[in-house]
Amino acid sequence: DQVGECDPPRIPGPNSKSEGLLSLQGTSMATPVVSGTAALIRQYFADGYYPTGTKKQSDAYPNPSGALVKAVLMNGAQNMKGVDNVVHGVTDIKLYDNNQGFGRISLQDSVYLAGETNVQLQMWDREIVIDQYTNTYDVTIDKSKGCQAEDLSVTLVWIEEGGSPGCMFCVINDLDLSVSFRNKTYYPNGLSSPDRTNI
Repeated sequence: DQVGECDPPRIPGPNSKSEGLLSLQGTSMATPVVSGTAALIRQYFADGYYPTGTKKQSDAYPNPSGALVKAVLMNGAQNMKGVDNVVHGVTDIKLYDNNQGFGRISLQDSVYLAGETNVQLQMWDREIVIDQYTNTYDVTIDKSKGCQAEDLSVTLVWIEEGGSPGCMFCVINDLDLSVSFRNKTYYPNGLSSPDRTNI
């Protein structure tokens, strides 16, 4: 019943607690956190917080797709520094490995709330890409209001039909993302060309 009661002065280590905060790990802990965060992102669009960062009924987007919610979750995820194996020390990790996937979700790095977060967000939802065609979107990076970030993060997510049972690399929809900036083209995940296997 007090503001800040769940914010202890000392952050607990793995499998320990400090006042109102308990530190645990594993999928049993991650699943409800991700589910709750996804629900908040969906509500963010449904309540009309996008694009201004303040609630406006006229901006309400009542039915954001699951792909949009997933894209926002992934786009704001932060790289982890390692895996704490308690007595065995910290294991180094790499981007998209089995230990961190797309990283640690971070709501404050995912959505814009006026005066609260420092992330700009632009989205397209339920877009149709015709076979063998290209959809082009122009994005302007606006630093006029004090944004200091140097990074642009772009995420493409779509709903894929199920492949054949047992098939390991069956691409149903081969969508390729590229970003062009100052006469240079960038491809996802550090690749130097389009991703033909959607890894």
